[in-house]
Amino acid sequence: MDGKVYLSDECISLTEYIESEDDLDNYVCWQDKDTQSGYKHKSTESFDEFSKRGIKSQFIATIVTLSDDAKIGSIFLSTDDTAPDLALMIYKPFRGNGYGTRAFLLGIKYCFEELNLECVTQVVIRTIQQVVKY
Repeated sequence: MDGKVYLSDECISLTEYIESEDDLDNYVCWQDKDTQSGYKHKSTESFDEFSKRGIKSQFIATIVTLSDDAKIGSIFLSTDDTAPDLALMIYKPFRGNGYGTRAFLLGIKYCFEELNLECVTQVVIRTIQQVVKY
């Protein structure tokens, strides 16, 4: 896997998001109605519009399995400075295997230890929780 590795556990890594490689996977995932059901924003844009708009975030990473370097999703931290939210997209074939939980824990660790944030809001399918650094 090319690109920087931000954090890993024994199963997955959060790696550098490379637009030219990762935008299409995210676009396809985002077009899925199950994916969109967990977010306030609904997308009807074309891939070209999606790519040109870009993903606005303080931190974005591709989630990759260590066993076979499969790209299984992305994690995003919003640009909100007061209570940024951490959002995940796990690609449909990989859902239900605990990857989202692992990615979220790594993402929180990165936010607190590397970005020095004090609070992050988690948005997960119609549920909002605040995670505060202790």
